[in-house]
Amino acid sequence: MKVCLRMPGKIGQPTGSSYAFVAHEAEAIALLILPKLYSTHAFLREEMLSEIVSRITSKQEELPVMLLHALCRRNLYAVLPEINQLKKLLESLPQLSPLQVIGLVDALAPVLSARQDFRDSAILVARKGLVLREPTRRAASAAAIVTIASSCALEEFEVEELVRLVHRALGQQAVVRLTCYYTVDLVQDRTFRSYIMPIVETHFKRYVDPNLPPYVRLSKCFNAETAEYLEPLPQLMSCYARFAGVE
Repeated sequence: MKVCLRMPGKIGQPTGSSYAFVAHEAEAIALLILPKLYSTHAFLREEMLSEIVSRITSKQEELPVMLLHALCRRNLYAVLPEINQLKKLLESLPQLSPLQVIGLVDALAPVLSARQDFRDSAILVARKGLVLREPTRRAASAAAIVTIASSCALEEFEVEELVRLVHRALGQQAVVRLTCYYTVDLVQDRTFRSYIMPIVETHFKRYVDPNLPPYVRLSKCFNAETAEYLEPLPQLMSCYARFAGVE
């Protein structure tokens, strides 16, 4: 029996209202049926997961990530034997957009929490991604680091390592820092926030000094000659304000 997942639409693909309705209904049916098939038919699992992985890595569609999210939460112990399939997803993390990385890592969170070797692989991929040449790939890796830290059950030494990686990411290009602010701003875990807060505060004070007018060091945030922003200050201020308010 061959598994064929008919998944309409790539991420961001425009659709007409009628097509969008049909696509939504098809997604709802797939999310209801396929996890049950995976649970009850062991001989289909490898092929189903292989198809999901292929769709995520090659076509960057939303539905396979949603299916993976459902499988990892409803059928975790049936997914774990296929962990080598999931490791292929980890290698694709730097090639995705930061938003796609957040969704994918969140989908994999139960597996990451259950298997330290899988976490080790994910952290290694993200660490290597921070030294890639393309800033967009570094940004994706930064998103992976923060999302792993905020959505998975971790040992203290793992949290400390991820915090060091966030610190490293904040010393990179503006697009990488922007991704860090956005993803860190989404973190709800108070323990991780307590680790990150001193780093964000130190970074914030490089650009803002409430005791020294004009308070904001605009020359460090914007290059007037090239019209290039050097520091995404609004996002940094939002991130810092939320942290300071929670803490």
